[in-house]
Amino acid sequence: MPCLAITGANSFIGRHLTKAALARRWSVRALSRNTNWLRSLTPHDNLSIQQWDLTHSRDPQIFAGVDVVCHLAADLPPDYDDPSYAQACLLNNALATQQLLETTRQSEGIHFIYYSSGNSYARQDRMVHEADPLFPSRHAVYYLASKLVGEMFCEHYRLVHSQQTTTLRLSSVYGPGQVTGVLLKFVQRLSAGCSIQLYDGGQQTVDLVFVEDVIQATWRVIERSASGIYNIGSGQSHSLLEVAQII
Repeated sequence: MPCLAITGANSFIGRHLTKAALARRWSVRALSRNTNWLRSLTPHDNLSIQQWDLTHSRDPQIFAGVDVVCHLAADLPPDYDDPSYAQACLLNNALATQQLLETTRQSEGIHFIYYSSGNSYARQDRMVHEADPLFPSRHAVYYLASKLVGEMFCEHYRLVHSQQTTTLRLSSVYGPGQVTGVLLKFVQRLSAGCSIQLYDGGQQTVDLVFVEDVIQATWRVIERSASGIYNIGSGQSHSLLEVAQII
């Protein structure tokens, strides 16, 4: 039975990926700092749960017998514009990813899938593609820069050390169980009968991708042993004003 290790298994995407893997009869090694939700799935013969955080990236025993690692764990700063969180972002998102790559490289044959952000692209007047420049200088620069460095490490290990790595640049993910994001804020405020304040008239655009589409993309990558960098989005742009009106 193939084994999938998921870091950040208790996260929004991690929960959906855990359930999808179990439904496909994979063995799942769920690694998470908070394991409360995961333990609600037990007893399950194919699920093992381990309390884990990004400081444990050097422990090779955790990944013994694993075929695929989906690295979802990340340090999300409480304030994306506060420079005091820059060091923690680089330490936990970039350097911990490099340590994780080095650890999993010691076990030959592990496919390493890294989840990054499509918001790292420089602003374009068209749909971006994977070869477009990355320059996240406008918003959340400390977090996005740390995710981008993690991408660079993944590509380095793929090109120099021949490790099988895949980077998925996700657009704005939404769906059941979402705990953050503009879509959730809109729903919460409108459900409470409150108004929504839109900066610059809501002209900012966003590519909203459903969480189950992210899961399907992950399984395509696993099944086809695809390496490299891929954008994962809906391919459609909507203004925040449009989103608010639809809700």
